[in-house]
Amino acid sequence: MNNLEQRIINWLANGEVGISSEAIAFKMLGINKTPTFANHPRDPEDIRRCFILVDLSPEIRNRLGEMREISGRWSAIVNNWDKIRDQLIEEVGDYSGDCTEKKAPKTCELMRSIYKYIT
Repeated sequence: MNNLEQRIINWLANGEVGISSEAIAFKMLGINKTPTFANHPRDPEDIRRCFILVDLSPEIRNRLGEMREISGRWSAIVNNWDKIRDQLIEEVGDYSGDCTEKKAPKTCELMRSIYKYIT
């Protein structure tokens, strides 16, 4: 098991795991769990957990483009990753706390606009 795999497994066991961040973890581990992959981030709280996972390792960030293969919504998220992250940080700080729609309405609206024309 390599270092990246160990970090991901530790995060899966002990981190703040959501269904969309789990999809990234499984993709990075090469585990084909198709129903999980369909779970793209749906709101600021979902994507916050994705940011936490990706921040664990530059290898994950460098491979994030692989998520585009899963769906148009994942592709839209990856294409706008930094923009969404910057907006969330602007609204809530370091994204270590509450990122509900109420606390991050601009991030929520940005995500909705990104998904607007994707089926």
